[in-house]
Amino acid sequence: MKKVGLTTCFLDNYGACLQAYALSNVIESLGYDCEILQYIEPQGYFDPTFIDRIKNSFIYNKIRSISNSYKTSYLCEKIKRKSFKTFRKTYLNISEKKYRSFDELKDANKYYDAFVCGSDQIWNPSFYGGNNKAYFLNFAEKGKRKVAYAPSIGLDKIPDEYEKDFAELVNYLDYISVREANAVNIVKELSGRDAKYVLDPTLLLDGEKWSKIVSEQRIVKKPYIFCYLFGEHDEYNVAVKHLREISNEDLDIVIIPFCKKHLENSYTKIYDAGPLEFLNLIKNAQYVITDSFHATVFSILFSRQFFTLPRFKKGQKNSMNSRIYSLLDTVGARDRLIDYSQFDTFQEIGKIDYSQIHSELERLRKDSLDYLKGALEEK
Repeated sequence: MKKVGLTTCFLDNYGACLQAYALSNVIESLGYDCEILQYIEPQGYFDPTFIDRIKNSFIYNKIRSISNSYKTSYLCEKIKRKSFKTFRKTYLNISEKKYRSFDELKDANKYYDAFVCGSDQIWNPSFYGGNNKAYFLNFAEKGKRKVAYAPSIGLDKIPDEYEKDFAELVNYLDYISVREANAVNIVKELSGRDAKYVLDPTLLLDGEKWSKIVSEQRIVKKPYIFCYLFGEHDEYNVAVKHLREISNEDLDIVIIPFCKKHLENSYTKIYDAGPLEFLNLIKNAQYVITDSFHATVFSILFSRQFFTLPRFKKGQKNSMNSRIYSLLDTVGARDRLIDYSQFDTFQEIGKIDYSQIHSELERLRKDSLDYLKGALEEK
């Protein structure tokens, strides 16, 4: 059986961990032994530095706990980190060997027959201070198959200072696919290569398959609106309040706190949610309101009634809205995007007709799987 090495992000982020699970799972379903390379930025995540150990010490945090706001936010992150660690250990096939630098990754050529990079925002230069060569498989030797599956650029354009380097790195790959329609144009303009538009790995598994790893027991018993919001915009509270009013139901507001501002509101807070709990909260919600790409994805997969808010305002530098626009356009659900000017006026547009959405997803799923299968088979 051929062995595939996968370079991707699998940090303490729901989308990152779940897409890593999905992509490695799909590659294995195609008849390969897939292993996620234990290489990640920022360095030191799996091997804490001396300073990291001090910050995690009992005495340090006992002193810091004098501040109640620090204590709450610290405990929240500590609890979540444990949940993510458990998920990775249970569901992700991560290499025992740790690759602490790009040069060390060259050693991976001894163990793998082919390499895949993707998905998540591994091609977003603002995340790694530039183009990270590891996520373009630049370490792979000639003769090793090099496939990009659905990496996200995330931005509307590559910053000028990274364009030349990006073009050179992309041209090193044998097969190129991307997660956003806009990224197809970027790759073509900068490198002259034709990139295939494919689904995010999480969409390669349908709702039924995802349900198999989600507990049947509800985390929140009472009907609720689930809010998963990265942005700290005050306007978001207006949208949440408005949705609660027009729903004409007695609904709780449930959130996974992401920033300090979230700790100050009166919503029901779930502090210990790992990836599986994240899925559970979406699957059982009456409504989902989010500015997250992957929360939108799973709302669709679980056929939830959802509204997506733009995290970045129009014209804002390094806006990552394009990936959400591309997703909603792809499945024909752009009307679920609520603009800032509508936060207190949008109306429930009726229940989403998922029959057409899932039909289109099934067609795109087959197309994306055919691409990945063909790329790995060297056709």
